[in-house]
Amino acid sequence: MSKNAPLVVCIGEILWDVLPTGKVLGGAPANVAWHASQLGADSRIVSAVGRDEMGREMGVRLREMGMDCEFVFPVDGKPTGKVDACVNEAGIATYVIGKDAAWDFIPVSGNALSLVAGADALNFGTLVQRLDSGRRALEAYLAGAPAGCLRMFDVNLRPGGVRRDVLEACFARCDMVKLNSEELLVVSELFNWPGKAEKVLDSFFESYPNISHVVVTRGPDGVWWQSETGLLKRPGRTVPVADTIGAGDSLSAAVIMGLLRKMPPEEIIETALDISGFVCTQIGATPLLPESMKKAFHSLNREAPI
Repeated sequence: MSKNAPLVVCIGEILWDVLPTGKVLGGAPANVAWHASQLGADSRIVSAVGRDEMGREMGVRLREMGMDCEFVFPVDGKPTGKVDACVNEAGIATYVIGKDAAWDFIPVSGNALSLVAGADALNFGTLVQRLDSGRRALEAYLAGAPAGCLRMFDVNLRPGGVRRDVLEACFARCDMVKLNSEELLVVSELFNWPGKAEKVLDSFFESYPNISHVVVTRGPDGVWWQSETGLLKRPGRTVPVADTIGAGDSLSAAVIMGLLRKMPPEEIIETALDISGFVCTQIGATPLLPESMKKAFHSLNREAPI
């Protein structure tokens, strides 16, 4: 890793996606960390696994991928997380997420707090906050983020996990919101933000002046990206879909890296769509990217985060 690599810290769930073809590394923060590392980041995951066979396998897999395991903490008495994923003929996945998993109990570590204090970007979501223990841990880490750190909140709603108070707290602590079109509708109803989708995007900025960017993934219809320069709309890529698992996470990683490199959204989103489209052609969330995509952000000089 280059000494000029930006430090991207992803906080939250790490788990096994159990597919018909076998289990693969998963969890949105872990997926983002993996793809950011391929795009030139010094990526770290702050999470937890159980002291069980699946936890030991997780450590082996992370090391095989060249990922740092220092902040993936083993916890006693809780199983390593897993998700049973079913994929339909269109490649769309549905999930059954295990309860009371190790990642619900991420410890607040002094070493991890020191890591966060030096981060250029943080990525976090809602799932880790389904229990108070996870919410408290995330709040402690977010409080330690340095000024100027790019904080991306991935809304990533799951059944039973939609809480307005959690969303309010995260919206108030982030610079950037990423969500899909279904989640945008849920948010608009929870917050009573009426009107068409474009008007709902404006409501983010009106209600939370700290937010600079809102990215909406729209499946095969592409991406919308609202920022101070206006609303950017780009169509999706037409690809043979194996499954859509992790496609949005790979796009998140590309967006983070592009912003850290001070690229305009118009440039970032084209590469991000190429990457997420490629991930859709592969099984699971964490495939190796083609070299051309891996080098997309490597050649640019590092700039201060926005």
